[in-house]
Amino acid sequence: MLIELLYISVVAVVCALLGLSTSRYSRGGLIVYLAFGFIGAFAGTYVSRALDFADVPDLTIGVTKFPVIWALVGAVLLIAAIGVLVKER
Repeated sequence: MLIELLYISVVAVVCALLGLSTSRYSRGGLIVYLAFGFIGAFAGTYVSRALDFADVPDLTIGVTKFPVIWALVGAVLLIAAIGVLVKER
């Protein structure tokens, strides 16, 4: 169970890094990227269900499923929202 959480955390960080590569927002470290990955997964899944988009296959690690595509979409949306709210110095 703990190893599954580690693998899913790595996938979430990679999704967040890919989402962050679409913008110039780069503040934070590993914990921030992990948060972007997991929050992006929840936000992307919520948006896909609210707009009734097609289901895409999830990444299954052990018994846990992780929505990689929707995590990427959610991370991009989350970063875009933060970019609008936070001004650069």
